[in-house]
Amino acid sequence: MSYCVHELFSVPVIHLEFNQHHKYTDLPVIKKKDKRPANWTMSVNTSYPNIVKDDDFISLHIANELKLDITHTIATAFKDINISTNFNIFSFWYNIYYEHQGQEPHNHIGNINPYWCGTYYNKNATPTIFYKEQGIRDIHLMPDWNESKLKLSFTPITKIDVKEGDILLFPPYLMHSVPEQEQYRVTFSFNLIRK
Repeated sequence: MSYCVHELFSVPVIHLEFNQHHKYTDLPVIKKKDKRPANWTMSVNTSYPNIVKDDDFISLHIANELKLDITHTIATAFKDINISTNFNIFSFWYNIYYEHQGQEPHNHIGNINPYWCGTYYNKNATPTIFYKEQGIRDIHLMPDWNESKLKLSFTPITKIDVKEGDILLFPPYLMHSVPEQEQYRVTFSFNLIRK
């Protein structure tokens, strides 16, 4: 019997290799601490929503250089994909994780809804976990879905394998989290807005 499965309405995640990663591999290792906004529930050391002057991990000068290099890398990819390069990074922060630190599921929808969101995996890259939006389609979930050839369409949680120097870009509505870590991990996260 001949058949075809069409998996409609995919969520785009753009996976880039950051060609300037070598410039940022010697950032300092700082002591474990819990520095997070009041509404974050898991322990993490973050500079959210922006890196500021006199930060104890990275200077504002290096952070701005990193932000510019990431912008150029993304713009090159966007040109190749044929989507608008008319964007700015409007928030840029780091997340430093030690053993037993992570981040709860969240999205980047808020007062200003970004064009794209991103993560640069600087040190000891481990996957970010992404979640399928729940809703009315969940009533279609069938027994043994994970044994079927429709597994990809029904998978509620997934991850993308990453390495140091990778950048992932994803839509702001896509729920994601960082599981509790087993070792020191550094990422830089950011939101893009249209100019």
